[in-house]
Amino acid sequence: MQSALPAAAVRPSGRGPGSNPPPRRFGSGAGSVPISPFSSAQLRLCPGILKREPNGFPRMHELLRERLQAAAVPPVLAQFPLDGGALIAAFAPSGDRRLRWLAKTAYGPAACRRLEAEARALSLLAPLAAELTLPSLLAFRHTGAGDAASACLVQSAVGGQRIHCRWNGSPQAPFPRPMQLAQRWLERFQESACSLPLSLPTLAKVGADTASCATQALQTDPKLTPLLAWVPQFFATPGPSLRAVAIHGDFWPGNVLWDARSDSVGVIDWSGFGAGSALDDLLTWMTQMPAGRTQRPLSRVQSWPAVLFRPGRAQQNLLAWSQRAGYDAATARYALYLFLARRLLWELGFGLQSRGPAERDWTRREWSAVLTWLAERQFPTLGTTFPAPFA
Repeated sequence: MQSALPAAAVRPSGRGPGSNPPPRRFGSGAGSVPISPFSSAQLRLCPGILKREPNGFPRMHELLRERLQAAAVPPVLAQFPLDGGALIAAFAPSGDRRLRWLAKTAYGPAACRRLEAEARALSLLAPLAAELTLPSLLAFRHTGAGDAASACLVQSAVGGQRIHCRWNGSPQAPFPRPMQLAQRWLERFQESACSLPLSLPTLAKVGADTASCATQALQTDPKLTPLLAWVPQFFATPGPSLRAVAIHGDFWPGNVLWDARSDSVGVIDWSGFGAGSALDDLLTWMTQMPAGRTQRPLSRVQSWPAVLFRPGRAQQNLLAWSQRAGYDAATARYALYLFLARRLLWELGFGLQSRGPAERDWTRREWSAVLTWLAERQFPTLGTTFPAPFA
């Protein structure tokens, strides 16, 4: 059987120049589905979604099997690994090979909780999906319990590619067009989310929950004291009584897709959807966006002070956002360190996303330097300025 993909787009096998390898099968028995292998040439079909070639296919979730068996014309599939599961991309079997839908599978309790959180978020956000270019939830199923738990989420595809441009870091340099669009999208999201029937806590409650999480993390691993001891201390004082706002929870360039044809952006990966400050997503964006005049990667202590505390466009952007939210200086400071505390806990693996030893070691190194820099300056607030050029 030949692959459904054009011969020129399929990696040649060892059976002869240009010959097509036989398609792999997803699942087993009579219900198995042929899988077309993808080479790097296919990554252009859905940039920002498919990152590498398939390297093994776990069992098919029953929801995905049912969807494929019910299709009048079976799609062309490609599968890629995710933490605790897989991402399955379904393409139109002919014509322009347009990406039709995506499915995420999860196995085990931690991965299933993450997928369930995303399904719940997409369900709540359904009224805003068309307006804000979000994935629509097509189906979700969670079966089993404990180590036998499995889940599958099927969602519509969002067009575009991940943002790969770079801000040069000069104080008055404009942000590249895709970055500007992402921030405008975030403004629209915060305005539109007010119409959703969400029960949001106060910022003080979010801070107290963050302090509780840090305390539990310290009890689990006392070696984290140099990184986390400041969190319960900072949030011991009652925080602002202002209501939190809905946040994406991981608004970094990898989750923002830019469609150059329509000059618009869409946002994916909603497992972190929840409550936070009005600055939370913007701070994630500003601290994670590629910046600096050289392509070499910068450490956090090289880039974050320049974004947060150096006079210029980045700081002006954060202050203007804070003012629109009605935050005074004390609330803005609270929001900044709430973001930092939650980001630190998330990167250490105390959340829906687990972390391996190498990731935790990297987090310790990066955050130790950042926290030392902040402590030496008595944990400054937004609006405080320091000569902190990009190194």
